[in-house]
Amino acid sequence: MRRLLIVVSLLGLLAACSAGTPAPEVVAAPDPTAGAAAEALDFTAPTIDGGQLEGSSLAGGDVALWFWAPW
Repeated sequence: MRRLLIVVSLLGLLAACSAGTPAPEVVAAPDPTAGAAAEALDFTAPTIDGGQLEGSSLAGGDVALWFWAPW
């Protein structure tokens, strides 16, 4: 009998706590690096064959940059 009273009391408390207040809405924070990434791709560089590489053409993919010097 005691257990039944405890279970009924706990169920009543849970029902009272969960009624009425909706859960808070989760809103994603803006990405602080989004502007920096676009700014970092704003460059042109000469290629080995004499052409030009536009940094913006690298957006959206994986890139490995290899810097070297002949000295």
